[in-house]
Amino acid sequence: MPKDAVINRINSTDTLATTLLLIRSYEEARVAFAVILSIYLLVILSGIIINAAICYVMLRGKRFKRNSSNFFITHLSVVELVYRLLVFPLIVYFAVPASGINMY
Repeated sequence: MPKDAVINRINSTDTLATTLLLIRSYEEARVAFAVILSIYLLVILSGIIINAAICYVMLRGKRFKRNSSNFFITHLSVVELVYRLLVFPLIVYFAVPASGINMY
């Protein structure tokens, strides 16, 4: 194992398994962070699009008034849409400086 390897061990109290994460260089850390951030942004955008489509379909024909299941689905979709629009961008905003990776 190289001397400059960063080892992060996370011990689980429920199992005896140990997760080992090796990042050997600053460039590998930048690439890993970029991949994780890209996946996270993809999940945020797909959730916004899907929930907006559900809200549009339910509110367009007033389907949410027909039964309680449709109302629950509409409510859940609206709440998740607001959550994705308000909370997830803040999480990404605070994760980028906290990573310690300089983007230049």
